[in-house]
Amino acid sequence: MSLNYRRNILIADDHAIVRYGLSLLINENIPTATLHEASTFDQAKEILNEQRIDLLILDINMPGGDSIKMIENIRVKWPATRILMFSSYLEDLYAIRYIQAGAQGYVHKETNEKDILKAIEQVLCGKTFMSEHVKEIVINNAIGGENPTGISSLSNRELDVAKLLIKGSGTVEIANILNLQMSTISTYKKRIFEKLRIKNVVELVELFQKGNVKL
Repeated sequence: MSLNYRRNILIADDHAIVRYGLSLLINENIPTATLHEASTFDQAKEILNEQRIDLLILDINMPGGDSIKMIENIRVKWPATRILMFSSYLEDLYAIRYIQAGAQGYVHKETNEKDILKAIEQVLCGKTFMSEHVKEIVINNAIGGENPTGISSLSNRELDVAKLLIKGSGTVEIANILNLQMSTISTYKKRIFEKLRIKNVVELVELFQKGNVKL
């Protein structure tokens, strides 16, 4: 599939400097692209409603977004839009989760310009993009058949709950944010502690800090 015709690309990131940098990179290499920008998930949805977007470059930590739920929402409402995650979150922990949820690629923000452009072009052409490091993880998991351990063993929803616990949110607040019952949140909290073999939120914070997991 050729890139030599006009494409609508939406860059959704709450940092203006990130949007500016990506815009420069795309304009220089895909001059036929029409660029749109959003600083919140609600703004991104408005643009998706108004325009036919071929590619959404999306940050995970978007105001108004709910982690994996963002991808599920987009896949249902705008199935023709391809999604490339662009994040500073650890690839080991997040890349495969978001691709399994429906994104077509995942790029870390520290990736060099050449590989960022490669990811954009591949996803626009209908392919899935993963870094060599993530591909290696997928292959090793497939060959070894080993169950994930530590933070990687948490389900997507358990990870959401863990992140909110670390930020100081209580059971009631988390239930409201995730639109779940308080009893369900309590169950998730118990599972998190059991899987990670910890006893309290203080140990949870220490474990995430040790793993260099951004929230």
